[in-house]
Amino acid sequence: MLVQDRNVAAMKVVREQLGQGKKRLGLFYGAAHMPDFHRRMTKLGFRPKTTTWTPAWNLKIKKPSQSDDLILLLRLLQRLSQ
Repeated sequence: MLVQDRNVAAMKVVREQLGQGKKRLGLFYGAAHMPDFHRRMTKLGFRPKTTTWTPAWNLKIKKPSQSDDLILLLRLLQRLSQ
């Protein structure tokens, strides 16, 4: 129900923007929203042209480098000298 409620609110904005003459809009929602959005957009007369999956999050943990450690050490020394 939460997904559909959010989609109703988003589609209200879509209709408002289209009414103002906007030609390009973007909807940034997760995959759970897409089946409902598809139905709602189809009812407005839109048809899918392409599908593009874009990662929203990079969950790879960056390994700290030696330069990161050096920067932290320099900041610590700076704080200690104040």
